[in-house]
Amino acid sequence: WALSHKAQKVIYTDTTGPISEAFGRLFRQAFEDLKSKIEDRSQGDKMAFTNKAMSVAYGGRMYSNLLQIYEYMEPIENSYQQEWRIVHPHPYYGYEETKEKIIQAVSPPKGWAKHLNVEKIEPKDVVCFICPAGEENRVRAILPANYKGKSIKTYDI
Repeated sequence: WALSHKAQKVIYTDTTGPISEAFGRLFRQAFEDLKSKIEDRSQGDKMAFTNKAMSVAYGGRMYSNLLQIYEYMEPIENSYQQEWRIVHPHPYYGYEETKEKIIQAVSPPKGWAKHLNVEKIEPKDVVCFICPAGEENRVRAILPANYKGKSIKTYDI
């Protein structure tokens, strides 16, 4: 199910070291390239820096590709999650000020997500749940009734 919906493994990156430095150089180079292609800094033009479709429209193909990669990046301290991610194919125009507000705006049943391409996950789509060792009962207690029969795997922190 996940692969058929284009799920990708999240890229966990550190804030220091050669990979971080390489990503930094790529992002700066792509940012400067896109900035040089934009003459009028109107609202629509500003969106090219946060919206991969708008980046392409202004000739920033490299920046758009890096925004695509960025959608799959997480800090290294979250790597215990072993997350796979399905990114919405259409960018959201007009981001909020904070990450928390963005999540709130697009999380069902709020904002556009209640109308557009929200993937319903059925119990048959779930193989198991994963949680820290010792937390199985707490996880099981909050699961909806139709998911309580699913196995819960654990990991040691």
